[in-house]
Amino acid sequence: SEVAFVSISETELELAQNAVADPDYAMLPVNLSSKTARQRDPTAGSGAWLAVLCPSSYLVRCPSGVLVVHIPAGRFPTPYVPRTTVKVHVVTLCCSRPLEGMLVQVNGQRAGLTGRDGSLELALPAGAHELSV
Repeated sequence: SEVAFVSISETELELAQNAVADPDYAMLPVNLSSKTARQRDPTAGSGAWLAVLCPSSYLVRCPSGVLVVHIPAGRFPTPYVPRTTVKVHVVTLCCSRPLEGMLVQVNGQRAGLTGRDGSLELALPAGAHELSV
């Protein structure tokens, strides 16, 4: 499995955000089939991007060179919403003061910035992960 960044519409992003906020949702209401994807964090440019963990075989490069998500028959085209939360606290070494705005990476990928209290909550799939600041 690997992290892919999938291009979605602003409407789909809003639907996904609402689903994540609702504990009753187990899957995002966004169909990823045939969506454009990137393997690197799309920090430049515009548009909405959804980071998903998927099998490498789901990412197919078209003859034009564009990477797309190909969901095999019999598989759900909507991503599962993980509900395991990890809370990361970033503090100074000397006096344990919280550090705001620190970039936290998971397995080498940008995951988010710490808040005023120096913390960031992450929803990670089960398994081992490498965190870095």
